[in-house]
Amino acid sequence: MNTYQTICETGQTMPNFDAIRTSAGQQGVLPSIDETQTHRAGDVKVSIIIPVYNTSEYLHQCLDSAVNQTLKEIEIIVIDDASTDNSLEIIRQYERQDGRIRVIAFEENRGNGFGRNEAMRQATGAYLMFLDSDDWLDENAAEIVYRKAMSQAFDVVMYGHISHHTDSRKNKTSQLVCQPTLADNDPDFFKYLMQQRKGLGCMPWQYLIERKLAMSYDILFSEGIYFEDVIFTIKAAYYAKSIAVLKLPLYNYRRREGSITKSASKKKICDMLISLRIVKDFLEYEGIFQEYRREYLIRFLSQGVCCAFLDYFKLSKNETDQELDSYMKKLRKSNILRTENILLFKDAAKELDEDEHGSKNEYSFCYVILISIKYSYPIFRVKWRFSNYLSKTIPSLIDTLFLPKTWSEFLF
Repeated sequence: MNTYQTICETGQTMPNFDAIRTSAGQQGVLPSIDETQTHRAGDVKVSIIIPVYNTSEYLHQCLDSAVNQTLKEIEIIVIDDASTDNSLEIIRQYERQDGRIRVIAFEENRGNGFGRNEAMRQATGAYLMFLDSDDWLDENAAEIVYRKAMSQAFDVVMYGHISHHTDSRKNKTSQLVCQPTLADNDPDFFKYLMQQRKGLGCMPWQYLIERKLAMSYDILFSEGIYFEDVIFTIKAAYYAKSIAVLKLPLYNYRRREGSITKSASKKKICDMLISLRIVKDFLEYEGIFQEYRREYLIRFLSQGVCCAFLDYFKLSKNETDQELDSYMKKLRKSNILRTENILLFKDAAKELDEDEHGSKNEYSFCYVILISIKYSYPIFRVKWRFSNYLSKTIPSLIDTLFLPKTWSEFLF
């Protein structure tokens, strides 16, 4: 569940983004600094890493936003993961036109995690910035976050984004401003990230990260699985000695039908559980699992149970097998769904601040889903599968016959 997308109320009036950015500059987001103390003229300040797989339709906008950054001392590392469309051809064209672009082209598909890790090893920038190939950056994004990082030598800078969604069936486009609500160096940053509160999420494109920090602590992406970015972001936040927060929407995230995040599969369900296990192993390795056990449990119940079951209901019979069916049955009957765990969402909701509307809605949603799975599973399963059918065949009915439209933002 990407709760970082829900910190603003759905249907709000869109603000004047230019005014927001101008105001931020006046508030000291763009400080005047002596960069020569840290970097020589001509050094690469930011390495922008772009993994690509079959996104030729959106690639020009993405690459244009990178090469046209107002910060010129950048390198752009583009990883083509054995695309079968003409993505690599487009990338090569940009490479010939701009010497700051370097291309890593795989002959066989290796996955986002592997590609990003290879790009990080080859990067030379002081900081790392990530950009997905179907998204785009504001033209001054790299400059703003780099200057913020340099103003007080921050290890990590988090920034906001705008979520763009186009419903091709209704020929309608909507936008949602999503930005963190914390102050710089908030002592509870890691705790909030574990629960994905306060606008914090695990998408790497929300963060500028010092390359030295990543290399020193072996902060890499999981390889061979979806949700490869979860452990990367959690480790970066844990090891960072200083974290800045920019309340500016500098990144443009395209929510599109057919993307990996919107699809359902057995592998996605399994990989989510694997990623959660990797996080638990890390917390135990650092000796902090008991300290963050409650936050981890909330995360597991919301993602490893709620989202897993909602994805499971999307699958047809020929997309499941005995192994998956057996696991989901065991999960439903396991001790993880004991009453005290389900009630945890009610207790946690009481602790949320007034600005955490999205988290409050999410906790209420998870509570309802978990109660339904535990006490009325047959009815709930039929109802959810029927709602999936309606969303594909008669989209307008889904808003009134099942869950509020807001909840569609939470689903894979």
